[in-house]
Amino acid sequence: MTYCYTCGKEVAQETAIERNGMYFCCQKCFQQFMGY
Repeated sequence: MTYCYTCGKEVAQETAIERNGMYFCCQKCFQQFMGY
């Protein structure tokens, strides 16, 4: 288990979106972090 960088929710590593060692629970959180 890892944590979503944006919302802090626990997320399984195999379903997480990984970017430069940071994990995101969903595309929405990833895009929010990226600013679009």
